[in-house]
Amino acid sequence: MTEQNFSIEADSLVLEPEDLVSGDLLTTLDIVSEQGTLGDEAGKFRVVDGRVSIGHSLVYKLPKPKPSPLGQRGENFYLVVFRFTLHPPESKRRYQNMKLTIKLLNPNALAFKLMPTRVTTEEDVNQSFDIGFSVTPSASPKTSIGANVKRTVTFKKLSPIIEACGDGESDFYWLFSKPHGMETVEHGSRRVAAVIRVPDEVHSLSATIQWKVSLDRSFIGGWRNVPVSVEPITVNLPLI
Repeated sequence: MTEQNFSIEADSLVLEPEDLVSGDLLTTLDIVSEQGTLGDEAGKFRVVDGRVSIGHSLVYKLPKPKPSPLGQRGENFYLVVFRFTLHPPESKRRYQNMKLTIKLLNPNALAFKLMPTRVTTEEDVNQSFDIGFSVTPSASPKTSIGANVKRTVTFKKLSPIIEACGDGESDFYWLFSKPHGMETVEHGSRRVAAVIRVPDEVHSLSATIQWKVSLDRSFIGGWRNVPVSVEPITVNLPLI
């Protein structure tokens, strides 16, 4: 995993859908189901229906807005980029949707902003976020004091459909679905990102990554949905 400063000069970041190379790869997970005689547990066997490769997360430390308001709890903000590659399904299989869930194992660490928020067509997506504050003095309600840090992340060539959920939570996800008229969720390399708010006293962070996949398989007479599973993994996100 890499940490970089998202500096004042570099107020934007471009994320390309590049394939993961060996140095980027954390692990490859099997998408598996079980086959065998109904009710015969001893006769069941494991079948690999697809695979997903997980890359090392990229961590960017974000500058704090200055000045800070009096009495504000000390916090740091990090932009964390999660990278993965969905491999083509095995023969006679189709991905219907897949849900990438991230659970931060420190409950005081929260997702401040999830990106992309929603994608319905294939396009480049620009998303901006502000880290800042605004204080209105009680003696002068028409004036305010504030500061902010604004940054933009550009996702190149995003494939639909993507929906994010969980802003303000320690447990959040992105749901990837196939567009209307398509047979399967498009495979390939993807990037998603979250701005994480962390208390000053927290210097390391772990997260559980869990995939949930809905998959159809071709049988005699048509396509049927089959239950599949992917082993969760835990990753460390050291914060400096």
